[in-house]
Amino acid sequence: MELSLIIPVFNEQNNIEPLYNEIRETLKNLKSYEIIFVDDGSRDGTFEVLEKLSKKDGKIRAIKFNYNYGKGNALQAGLDICKGEKIIVMDGDGQHNPKYIHDYARKLDTCDIVTNIRSERKGIGPNIITPIGNAIIRFLFKVNLSDSIGSMIGLKRKVKENLFVYGNLFRFIPLLAIWKGFKIGEQEIVIRSRKTGKSKFKGFKPFKGFVDLLTVKFFVSYSTRPSHIFGSAGLASLGVGLMSLFYLFVNRIFFGNAITEHLPMFLTGILLTMLGFNFLFFGFLGDMMSHNYLTTNNKKEYIIDRII
Repeated sequence: MELSLIIPVFNEQNNIEPLYNEIRETLKNLKSYEIIFVDDGSRDGTFEVLEKLSKKDGKIRAIKFNYNYGKGNALQAGLDICKGEKIIVMDGDGQHNPKYIHDYARKLDTCDIVTNIRSERKGIGPNIITPIGNAIIRFLFKVNLSDSIGSMIGLKRKVKENLFVYGNLFRFIPLLAIWKGFKIGEQEIVIRSRKTGKSKFKGFKPFKGFVDLLTVKFFVSYSTRPSHIFGSAGLASLGVGLMSLFYLFVNRIFFGNAITEHLPMFLTGILLTMLGFNFLFFGFLGDMMSHNYLTTNNKKEYIIDRII
């Protein structure tokens, strides 16, 4: 199978058929491909449209969830069953133009994963929130990507076999791929206006996205060495707490000042010392869990490109 298209959809009954017609026209000269629609618990006639199209075209595969589990789970379901050597993920609302499929496929000849550079977009999100998000990503991950948040992504099969997407981490697949050492490319695309239906964008989405970004940062930097972050916090807390208690001890022994005269400092010192020991303990416990996971499941922290 040359190419797999994965398209998560939710309440998009009026957008699916026009999108499918565009895809079919775009790929009319490609013999070996599949279109995987994942219906994420739609409450309209989305799956009925998919059933009708699948009877007409054997290249369509449709997955139906009985509940709205979220785009991340829908994407992972598509990745689990796809057969293509090249995989392209698109939105089902028609905002991603299928004409870019060939551009992505060509870039996958030289790259392992392709992310989008979105242009000609209007609104607060694209003009304010997205640039801020990309700036934070470049700062945290030291990557030189123009736009690493968009959801039109191309990847090779070997990438999907070494990544697991859950929750809302699908937004950061390029960052997870870079973490694994894959070569990344960028493709400029123009986002089209939605013709029908309602946008799934929520006002609090940027805040949830920031929390997800911190989760990815933790995975990338500390997933196999959690004691480094917990240990650093623990040593800092423990150091300040012990210094406070030592100061009160010296003050009491050599100057005769009662500890009760500095009760807030004493209580703070006790608290910071206990927190420090707890952080160290959590770090060691995290290291033990990480070690047990890697050894029990025979997991490796590296991916071999080739052996000569």
